[in-house]
Amino acid sequence: MSLDLDGLTLVCLVRVTAFGRIRLQDEQVHFLNQQGHTRLADWRSIVNALPVETTAKARLQAELGQTVRLCTWNNASLDGNSARRHLNQDALESAIHEGHLYHPSFKARLGFTLGDHVRFGPESAKGFALEWLAVRRTQLHHRLPEPAEAFAERELGREAWDHLGTALFMQQASWDDYMPVPIHPWQWQHLSQALQPALTRGDIIHLGLAGDEYCATQSLRTLQNRAWPSKANLKLPLNVVNTSSVRSLDSHSVCTAPVVSQWLRDVVATNAFLSERGLVILQEYAGLLYCPADACEAEALDGQLGAIWRESLHPYLQPDESAVPMTALMLTEADGKPFVHHWIVQHGLAAWLARLIEVAVLPVWHLFVEEGIAVEAHAQNSILIHRDGWPERLALRDFHDSVEYVEGFLKRPELKPDFAKLNAAYAQAPEDRYYWMSSIEALRELVMDTLFVFNLADLSWLLETHYDMPESLFWQHVRRHLLQHVQTRNTTAERWTAVDVDAGFVPAESLLAQKLGMAQQRHLIPNTLSPLQHKRSYAHVPCERHVL
Repeated sequence: MSLDLDGLTLVCLVRVTAFGRIRLQDEQVHFLNQQGHTRLADWRSIVNALPVETTAKARLQAELGQTVRLCTWNNASLDGNSARRHLNQDALESAIHEGHLYHPSFKARLGFTLGDHVRFGPESAKGFALEWLAVRRTQLHHRLPEPAEAFAERELGREAWDHLGTALFMQQASWDDYMPVPIHPWQWQHLSQALQPALTRGDIIHLGLAGDEYCATQSLRTLQNRAWPSKANLKLPLNVVNTSSVRSLDSHSVCTAPVVSQWLRDVVATNAFLSERGLVILQEYAGLLYCPADACEAEALDGQLGAIWRESLHPYLQPDESAVPMTALMLTEADGKPFVHHWIVQHGLAAWLARLIEVAVLPVWHLFVEEGIAVEAHAQNSILIHRDGWPERLALRDFHDSVEYVEGFLKRPELKPDFAKLNAAYAQAPEDRYYWMSSIEALRELVMDTLFVFNLADLSWLLETHYDMPESLFWQHVRRHLLQHVQTRNTTAERWTAVDVDAGFVPAESLLAQKLGMAQQRHLIPNTLSPLQHKRSYAHVPCERHVL
């Protein structure tokens, strides 16, 4: 493969794999000049050669540099020989250090020092207590399942609730006027100065550290309770750039999250196939957000102080069930064999893969095609529930800003929330800005991007590499299951035609283009599910030329 960059040609040996994913076949990448001479190219020189603005190059250099630094620390400090196959889902949230396998800045964490990475990164699995603030009720937006004090006492536990109450009383205030709000210790350290006017006015009172210890999950800003795994996961904003964005909270979504989760829960409970399959919706059941009255403060602090409570998976597991994040399925362990190797040996590749498609693909596809709802089912948002490696059920999470629908494609629009009543921002908002899309193609893109292109395509590559199963055969299996499913469920021809799964090419998100601030942030890729692509040859393509 060759790529023209600013008068130089980048040359490397690659495989073009499912959905057009390009994978390097060796670690050496060369620049070829006009005289035919080559030199090794490292990531810094490649970024410098990109034909984009200097600021975009500098930003990408910073993200890649931080990714290299943090990965270097991981490689030197973590036990790379430790087996992960025996770990449960909670432990795997820390032990899986590979990040999104497809993302150029999969571990950027801009804003973190190396010390922050060690203390607050999931890889170290270190526990830490949360800082707590008392925020004046008139400055908070919230959606809670019960009265504020009862909710806080139940979530915190009696001891921590009494401790915070005493701290508040010592500052001559009471819960009649305030509500407790957790804040990540890193966020408090970096946000306290911006909160100073509110602290001075008494709109916010700092109560200190309290409650159970938490540790980071793969998503960094979502924390799991170390002491009580069955208690809620907490999503707290972090002003850290990781993967594609700053990890604050979209302010519109915080109090909408419980309503969206309940909508999905109701759809699953009343859909025969989804309820039979036992699809688990990990509900985001509570949210609160600091919204200062001062317009300047509100803009500066938008989405930076608040919390979303999400159900733990533990209460949903049967005694003989275990769970792993879907990210684990794509990984190779220290012994050189895939994480799933022993499962495949025990159950047989064909049987195991067929069952995985039934469990992990069909529910997401059914929710899309039959109900008209698309979810962002990438590997970090999906959890496989299994019995000794045999797939049983799927759990999905993280819905607050990643559920989409088209009004006319909803099978049961009467179940949909009245978004206009939930937030003033929704009332006059155009399509394609929040949850409602202008086209079914947008829904298909979300589902195919996250479930296929940037999720199971890594598994299909793994199976070809380790078990000689051609990727084309993997995706023929997926397509056959989709077709059998719609036939079994009597899906109407109109709905099947509308999703256009047979399109030869489909749009996909251009992750690097976004990083570089390029206008075109989507591109067409070959749709490996399409019959038009089944005869595609996945082979070495050293002569293919691409111009950025």
